[in-house]
Amino acid sequence: MIKFLKLFFAYVLFIGCAWANSVDVNTASLQELDSIKGIGPKMATLIIEARKNGGNFKSYSDLAERVKGLGLKKIKSLRIAGLEIKGAVDEDLLPQIEPKKSKSKKRVKKIDPKNEVEMAVPRDTFPKLVRPPKF
Repeated sequence: MIKFLKLFFAYVLFIGCAWANSVDVNTASLQELDSIKGIGPKMATLIIEARKNGGNFKSYSDLAERVKGLGLKKIKSLRIAGLEIKGAVDEDLLPQIEPKKSKSKKRVKKIDPKNEVEMAVPRDTFPKLVRPPKF
């Protein structure tokens, strides 16, 4: 029972730390916005000024339109860093994980069964029962 309680409290602590990293754009102060990787003091002041002039941001595309210097690519990276707008979802801006593509293309050399030079042992040396399969 004690192990279970320890694991439960560790889980709650871990989840609490994960939620602590997110910052809401509509309620964040200058220091909170500056704490996000990719937002400096200048960008934080631009975000706060746009919020004061036009009200709360309704979506991520609204944030990109109203704040000069924020594009869709930048907002994607800021969302990964912890920037969020409560209640707003833009499907085209959700960070998507793409599978990694292999860079090397290995060419497989096909063996010609008629060409015995490429084979380690000629076909006629094996009896018919243990003869290697034809390709």
